[in-house]
Amino acid sequence: MTTDSWRENVPAALYAEADAFLGFLRLIPVMKPECCPWCAAKNFILRDPRLYECRNCKKRFTPWTGTPFANCRHQDSWAAYAVLRLAGLLPGQAGETAGLSHGAQAYREEVLEKLITRRWPLLSDCWRGFVGNQKPVPLRTTPFSSKEEAEAHHNHEYVQCLECGKLFSSVGTHARLAHNMTALEYREKWQIMKKIPISGFAKRRQHSEFIRQKIASGEVEPMALAQAMHEANVLNGRKKPFGTKYIAEMHTRRLQSQRSDKDSQ
Repeated sequence: MTTDSWRENVPAALYAEADAFLGFLRLIPVMKPECCPWCAAKNFILRDPRLYECRNCKKRFTPWTGTPFANCRHQDSWAAYAVLRLAGLLPGQAGETAGLSHGAQAYREEVLEKLITRRWPLLSDCWRGFVGNQKPVPLRTTPFSSKEEAEAHHNHEYVQCLECGKLFSSVGTHARLAHNMTALEYREKWQIMKKIPISGFAKRRQHSEFIRQKIASGEVEPMALAQAMHEANVLNGRKKPFGTKYIAEMHTRRLQSQRSDKDSQ
């Protein structure tokens, strides 16, 4: 992905805004202090390429002390991460591509979103909405009126949360953590049928691959799995999340194996 790949997603009318935003971030690695961040004195000396000492208060500081960019080891990653996000990658994907840890990615996402909101608000929709080369599904204000309408909304790589409009691989976890709603409450509010998944294609493919591996290794028998899924669907009216029968049996076998290993020692 090139440094200009974001132009495929950002409207041409916002190129100037995006260039200004990315230009600001590219200057972070070469920032120079104008004054001491501790006492505001302008009399300071350079101790090494990244460390200054104030002649007035004798405290040391870096060019980023007192800014949101302090305590970040890779200052060049701010611009790299922003390019990936504007190019359409979700936060987790952009962080992984940029080689950032989860904590570093989450911190950059928080800082940059605030920065955009304050200084480049016209970019807010691009930052929050685009996924790949697709524009987001329009945020609804009313429940779905048909199964087909709900399926059309959810049959994407990522699913848009109808509460806040952000995109996720699976809405269920987000609804619980961000909106204090169970998956069932979310479904009932927006009239999403239980047979329609609230996870995008990416999450569903990951789960399908996991099940295929279990079947190939002999840990799960296909006919028993189908019966377990049927039983789970019958129980789907419960308020709290349920565990399918085959998963419960796998946990039981694992615990029994652990107990037998302890007894044999």
